[in-house]
Amino acid sequence: MIGCESSSIYIFNLYMFNINNSQWSLFTNSCYTSGQSNTHLTILKNLFSDYNSQAIWKVELIVTEATTIATNQTSHGSTSILILVNFPPLPGYCSVTPTFGNTTNLFNIICNSWTDPDGTITNYAFYGK
Repeated sequence: MIGCESSSIYIFNLYMFNINNSQWSLFTNSCYTSGQSNTHLTILKNLFSDYNSQAIWKVELIVTEATTIATNQTSHGSTSILILVNFPPLPGYCSVTPTFGNTTNLFNIICNSWTDPDGTITNYAFYGK
């Protein structure tokens, strides 16, 4: 229909929370994201490992839609979501008995002194090759 055309503009912003001054700061390093002006945002996984002391992030989406060119009306909307990073636990130690064996042996694994600054460690997972 003539006069009913619409076009939406999407802008994603990524913010870091500074716990020292309780302020949000716009994160401008585009090496860690793509799609800031698309309908989706991709955050690369190494952002959280490279900024491993940063626990609180916010993603904001701002949408502007021009409803009609003839009337020059626009609509704006925004939403945001918090990302809370769960840091790995601080190392303790584990012991395995017996120290040698094969697939027919039953191994006992005991872990002690691990701590998690984000909360309580509720379980351990072990992998072998």
